[in-house]
Amino acid sequence: MSGAAPELRDQAVSSSNPGSRSGTTLLQLPPIRVRTDRAEAAAFALETGSLGGQDFMPLTYPIRWLTLPDVRRAVSQALGAGFLPVHEGQRFAQVKNLEIDHDYELAFELELSEKPSRLTVRLRVSDSEGLSCALETVLRIVPAETDQSP
Repeated sequence: MSGAAPELRDQAVSSSNPGSRSGTTLLQLPPIRVRTDRAEAAAFALETGSLGGQDFMPLTYPIRWLTLPDVRRAVSQALGAGFLPVHEGQRFAQVKNLEIDHDYELAFELELSEKPSRLTVRLRVSDSEGLSCALETVLRIVPAETDQSP
């Protein structure tokens, strides 16, 4: 895993680009290298309701990479102070099974949208042979504190 803090490249997406929306900002993290681990995969499988004992990587295993320190810092930076992410949805696309005790490179892209206020986190997981899987998590951004007076 990368130990250095990511240097985010802030690229405003112009509304003249096909398929883009006004009020959207893309943040790309530098690639992060990881290695899958047999014990961590088994623990993840048990925590997510598997019976255990399988010798494979769970399909949803890449979701745990959303909690890597570099990614957490980038999400916090994108949200800003006083806001919370609320899970809205996620999608997985698997090209090939992840392998146990195997090296991968993670490519993260964060898309911050204004209307509605959302942060979409996209992850592409690749190895030396190409893309293995991708996931997308959509987070609605809400104020951390709301006035709940009658």
